[in-house]
Amino acid sequence: MNNRKSGAIAMPSVTYAMKAQKLLTSKGYTCDIQRISGSLTKSCTYNIYVNEDADIVKKILLDNHILIDGMES
Repeated sequence: MNNRKSGAIAMPSVTYAMKAQKLLTSKGYTCDIQRISGSLTKSCTYNIYVNEDADIVKKILLDNHILIDGMES
């Protein structure tokens, strides 16, 4: 594990963001959730930020059946 944060990983709902946070925390990662809203989004979106490479985080989430909407660098 490293000390840099990944890019934003967009979650489809606050429920998925909280599930992701719980899973990642149990694996020793630091995970922050941020609510994103505004004219660029059709509704509220939740992003998670983790102190690990975004591709590694994406694989962990998908392997555990936690949906994601996408990733930003």
